[in-house]
Amino acid sequence: MDQSQGRRASHEYAPGRSSKWLLLLIYIFFAWLITQLSLLPSPAVAVIFAMIGVGMFMIPVVPGPAVYLASGVLLTPILEAEWGGVSSIGASCNITALDTETEAEATYHFWVAALCACLMSYALKMVAHVAEQKFIGEPFRKSVKVRSMVGVNSRTMKAANYILQSKGINMGKVMLLCFGPDWPTSVLAGLLGANCWQCVLSLSPMLLCTTPATLMGAFMTKTGTMYDTLFQVATLATLMTQVGGMALMAQALQKVFTEHADAIAAIPDDKEVAEYEAKQARLREVTDKVKDFTKLPTGMRVLLVSGSVVGVLSYYGVHFLNSGDHAWLFQNFGMTDCLDHLGEPSEKFAIGPMGIKWPGLIALLMASYMIFTLVYFNSWMGKAAQAELLVEESVNKSGAALNVPPPSVGQLADAAVDAVGASTAV
Repeated sequence: MDQSQGRRASHEYAPGRSSKWLLLLIYIFFAWLITQLSLLPSPAVAVIFAMIGVGMFMIPVVPGPAVYLASGVLLTPILEAEWGGVSSIGASCNITALDTETEAEATYHFWVAALCACLMSYALKMVAHVAEQKFIGEPFRKSVKVRSMVGVNSRTMKAANYILQSKGINMGKVMLLCFGPDWPTSVLAGLLGANCWQCVLSLSPMLLCTTPATLMGAFMTKTGTMYDTLFQVATLATLMTQVGGMALMAQALQKVFTEHADAIAAIPDDKEVAEYEAKQARLREVTDKVKDFTKLPTGMRVLLVSGSVVGVLSYYGVHFLNSGDHAWLFQNFGMTDCLDHLGEPSEKFAIGPMGIKWPGLIALLMASYMIFTLVYFNSWMGKAAQAELLVEESVNKSGAALNVPPPSVGQLADAAVDAVGASTAV
């Protein structure tokens, strides 16, 4: 491993990375995927990644920078290799590979490929916004759960509502759409019936946000001191755009809160969402009561304690036993390392193609047990909370029936008179 690879490996596997095994799998998967996609023509690769990217945007918990990073990691080395350059992916398999072209040619091919990846990230953001607005926000206007996920009754989303429904393009709309949370903002625009064309135009400055994260991914696929330095610069630029953008968005929202407080306060609450959230709040209260450790059954206590202990041991085992050059659990692997070198020597590895050694397999089994106990306990807790709510509802209904006041003497007399009158009439 050359000096630049050593620096990259030490960065990727620095102490404190408790998710080293997950990062290892991600790097291996990306390296394998790049190798497989390299066999396809670039238009096919672009179409496949576009589908993957839009699909990632459709998942509420996936942030936009993750998609931009993936664009740089996947597209750059594939396009670079197809257009005559030499990708650094798997470069350690053939240390003489870079001798086939001059440094100027290598740099040219890389930057052209990186530029295409940046444009792809930008296009994916635009397409994803239209898809989320048109295919999630607008069709699911009647879905109480979707409206609750967006948080239409919150003060912040009401301010976003006011901004998105404003006419034309203004700074507040640009800041909200560019730096707001991707999925909720785009879906909210659909729920409100905002003008899609104006939203797309307001998103046009996103190129300044997508480019640093994409280049960050592109630099991860290269070796050399220059690219290591550029990787650090791109990382800093990505953080600055994200943090600075959030500050600008917060400033835009605060301006709306200050200058249009009455208009925002006049926006009525969504009654269906309010009722749904009240039920969910009550469910959380009951859940908190059910999961009180002092009141749990003995079996659940044992399950929780054992899962917690095993999980902590697994965490610190990965933390201390796979740091720096002491890779006792998992093989150190970076984006530019050779897949053929995974699992060598084979006698040390339980799952060679995944770089998992025997102690690492034990650590993963311990982590799996912790996850199992957590999932099982949450499932049990949810069922217990629902049962508690059913009992509570039945008690409330019976109490309401008992609280119905008995008929007064006057009411009984009137009923008797009516009965007598009916019988004499017959």
